Amino acid sequence: MLGVFIAWKRLSRRTEDLARELGLELAFIRDSLLYAKAIAKTLSILYKKMPKIVFVQLPQGPLLAETAILSRFLKFRTVADIHTGFIYTTTFKEMLLNRPFYRCLRYVELVLAHNVLERELIVKKTGVAEEKAMIVYDPLPSPPPKLVKPRIALDFSKSIVLPASWSPDEPIDRVVEEFLKAEVSKEHTLVVTGNYKRNVGLYNSVARVVERFKAKSSVVLTGFMLDEEYWYLLKNCKAVIVLTNREYTLPHAMWSPWQCKSHL
Repeated sequence: MLGVFIAWKRLSRRTEDLARELGLELAFIRDSLLYAKAIAKTLSILYKKMPKIVFVQLPQGPLLAETAILSRFLKFRTVADIHTGFIYTTTFKEMLLNRPFYRCLRYVELVLAHNVLERELIVKKTGVAEEKAMIVYDPLPSPPPKLVKPRIALDFSKSIVLPASWSPDEPIDRVVEEFLKAEVSKEHTLVVTGNYKRNVGLYNSVARVVERFKAKSSVVLTGFMLDEEYWYLLKNCKAVIVLTNREYTLPHAMWSPWQCKSHL
């Protein structure tokens, strides 16, 4: 086979899109800390499929180390797609799982950065050769051929959409609080998409804010949405908020509203 794109624990939409555009087989392995299952599964996939090229979604650092080692024996080339959580760590856990593996980047074929500033940071912190680090922006998403109106009781033209992955770098609770304090909340609805079960702590914090303001009708959490519904929402809303508090990050969620010419 030509190649495989491997991701552990949490699958990025960027990874899905890149794998599709490049014709790579996608291998997503769910696992928890220590990654014993993920390491064994990755080893099995690479031995059985014998790919010529292996893309890895980073974090996690141990995935980079494993593929860097195996590439010497199985003779494949490794491409590291670096998300900000790998190179710009903000917690002790992130630092422990990623920073010890920076040197492994010297043994990969290419390092993919998501934007100019992240590329500069990668070169500075890891010592990887500048000519090996290249910028690859997210593939532009395309709306499905047919859109479906979500079954949500609201005026879409007066909705402000916050596409959320419910990641730690998205202070959704703070945005909800500031929205409810503002005059705009009297005539508009904040619609937060995404599977809130991915971050129960953040969901509970949002729920407490909504309860404190007694504003259940002003904030809607959609949960997971089909693409047909999500694109309908983007095309018919008043504005879109794309959120992150992590430096060097270019959120994937910004590309779909840009395609819809929504107000960001």
